[in-house]
Amino acid sequence: MKIDIVKILISLVLSGLVAFGIYANSEAESTKILLTLMAFCFLAVASVFTFGISDKQGRSSIMIKTTSSLFFVIALIMNVAFSFYPIASEAIIISNGVSFLVYVLIVNSIWRSKM
Repeated sequence: MKIDIVKILISLVLSGLVAFGIYANSEAESTKILLTLMAFCFLAVASVFTFGISDKQGRSSIMIKTTSSLFFVIALIMNVAFSFYPIASEAIIISNGVSFLVYVLIVNSIWRSKM
């Protein structure tokens, strides 16, 4: 596994900026900070695996990057939609949590397959 520090830092800053945009756009004052933190955590992990980490094994690395990109877009759309409409904090936690756990499960399965 090869880790590129510069790309990881860029990914984290990009995720932070997107999370700040979600914070600034959020309608509900009660869930602003929760939505921002959940969006940052999910987007940061997905973008780090998309841009910052590579592997010598070609297929599994490409599949992890593709899965991470797909879940980055899913998380982005989901959290932007949550910022436009007032929604309960439980729904934010459950939807982000389930999506993140599915993402981790898929990436772990790909990593263990050693393609």
